[in-house]
Amino acid sequence: MAMLASHPEVLFLLLAPVIATMAGGALSAVVDLGPKARSGVQHFAAGVIFAAVAGELLPELSASHQPVYILAGFLVGVVVMLGIQHATRGGDKPGTEPESRSGLKIAVAIDAAIDGLLLGLAFAAGEETGVIFTLALAMEMFFLALSTGSILRVDGAKTGELFGMSVLLAAILAGSALLSLLVAGSLTGPALVVAASLAAAALLFLVTEELLVEAHETAETPLLTALFFIGFIAIYLAGAV
Repeated sequence: MAMLASHPEVLFLLLAPVIATMAGGALSAVVDLGPKARSGVQHFAAGVIFAAVAGELLPELSASHQPVYILAGFLVGVVVMLGIQHATRGGDKPGTEPESRSGLKIAVAIDAAIDGLLLGLAFAAGEETGVIFTLALAMEMFFLALSTGSILRVDGAKTGELFGMSVLLAAILAGSALLSLLVAGSLTGPALVVAASLAAAALLFLVTEELLVEAHETAETPLLTALFFIGFIAIYLAGAV
């Protein structure tokens, strides 16, 4: 299979989530989201991620009919994420950030890296899957950068720090995606299944253990809950069209 990174249209599509990430971070520097608005953004982004994984990636894995390799990838992904969570949540120590904020920063950076990895895997699975993942990724990273920047702003982060955060996230995303696009074309059979399963497990872990945990720090309302499903159905229907 030819290297995916050699296709100009794929590289052009990559610009969408990169620009969306920087736009979300930049907007967080000038727009002060309240707790409910941040929770709503996080619910929506979580729905987008779930839809991309459940609607596009998991069906591709099921179609591979390789349950042993799927299980292996998921187990490795969960173990890795548990290890990262344990390493980044050592409790509040003098002179350090609260664990909820430092953990959130690390989780968002890991999310950006995994999203980039998934982009290459998605295009390796098929052009349509890749386009849907790119759309979902752009929406997710915009709202994720907006939400994260808003939280850091409340904690006292300056405008320059927020712009720096958005540039860093965009760079992590772009670097991971380019690396994935370069190597994804050479992955076949079990290797591709294991890599995709690992990435799917890591994304689901980040959503449930970081993004939604942060979102639920604000009292739930019917509208906040509905935003999760709005994000989910928006991406799911995009893939069904």
